[in-house]
Amino acid sequence: MTSDSPRVPSPGSGPADGNAVPAPPPRVTRRHRRANIVATLGPATCTADRVRELALAGMDVARVNLAHGSADDHRHLCGLAHDAGLELGRPIAVLADIAGPKMRVGCFAGGSATLTAGQRFVISTEACTGTSERVSTSYRNLARDVRPGNAILLDDGNIRLKAVSVDGPDVVTEVIEGGFVSDHKGLNLPGVAVSAPARGSTAWPGPRSVSPRG
Repeated sequence: MTSDSPRVPSPGSGPADGNAVPAPPPRVTRRHRRANIVATLGPATCTADRVRELALAGMDVARVNLAHGSADDHRHLCGLAHDAGLELGRPIAVLADIAGPKMRVGCFAGGSATLTAGQRFVISTEACTGTSERVSTSYRNLARDVRPGNAILLDDGNIRLKAVSVDGPDVVTEVIEGGFVSDHKGLNLPGVAVSAPARGSTAWPGPRSVSPRG
């Protein structure tokens, strides 16, 4: 190249007038990621090889669902995540998903019932065999917590009820969105100040659980 040949600026540099040629953006690697990858450990990922595969694939956080399994199961899974991190030379966090209060309906005669929009439906804290007009609930404080006008959801919101009145242990509702409901489906109270403790009966096994060696 002669002294008269135009100079081609290198990436990231340029003439003094500020018209620099922009450098290409840096390649995003795990070190530069702004988000963490969370993977749930469970029956399909309960061996050292499977957890190591998840870590190699980019897992940063191992989620352990405390609603399922025993304390020994939880310790085992946390230990696998801990060991995988040691082997790969980088930390792997453990996210303990603590179970909340269990609010469910009871059992229906025949295992299920169909609710129709506009009908009355009673949820009672007293034991009873469920029908299309009435069912029991495992949540003993339901009649204490619910007020007329409150929404009650069954089966992850597939069925929507509105509380009409409270009579002793019975909460009388109107079916807003009906459908098919079966035994032990979940019951949710959106917007209601629930008096049950936020944490369920399943407890975190403790910080020593991060290693199977204690």
